[in-house]
Amino acid sequence: MKKCLFVLAGLCFFINAIAQSETQVPFAETIKISANDSLLKINSVAKNQLVKIAEGYSKGKKTRPIRLFFNSPTNDENKKMANFIAAHLEQDLYKVNLSGVISKYIGETEKKLDNVFEVAANSNLILFFDEADALFGKRTTVKDSHDKYANQQIAYFMSLVNQFKGFVFIQCKNNDCLDGSLLQTFTKVGEKQE
Repeated sequence: MKKCLFVLAGLCFFINAIAQSETQVPFAETIKISANDSLLKINSVAKNQLVKIAEGYSKGKKTRPIRLFFNSPTNDENKKMANFIAAHLEQDLYKVNLSGVISKYIGETEKKLDNVFEVAANSNLILFFDEADALFGKRTTVKDSHDKYANQQIAYFMSLVNQFKGFVFIQCKNNDCLDGSLLQTFTKVGEKQE
């Protein structure tokens, strides 16, 4: 009887996970960059949004921190755009390669993330997480026992992001790397479909 209940509970969890993964929640906002424009030429609406937020931030007004999700096809475009925005905010950009932060040892990823956020908070840096696919990538199969801790790492990462008072930029190659609950807190910066 216990085995039957355990299997039934597992099946319900699996069906719920599939239903949640197929539900797409829109980003908080979308800033679209024209592919034909130069990389550092943001359209006027996006530029005005960023300048307004930066001015409010520098004057000490309580504005919500900027949380950007980049998904341009090449890393160079994402990095240049992040540097451009950081220059407008007059802050330094602290690039973190998430593939180097992720560890196969339990608890090590969390320790490394704590260090990253502590350094950024003490130095007033903008965090730019490159290759976020390493943390947020969809796992279709569990290859080893460490993959089951991936959701805990994502939850821990997002709790650090939500506590962090500064700005956080995330870059993924795949548009689907963030799940619905994460999309609501980030503004997507991507190319216009022309």
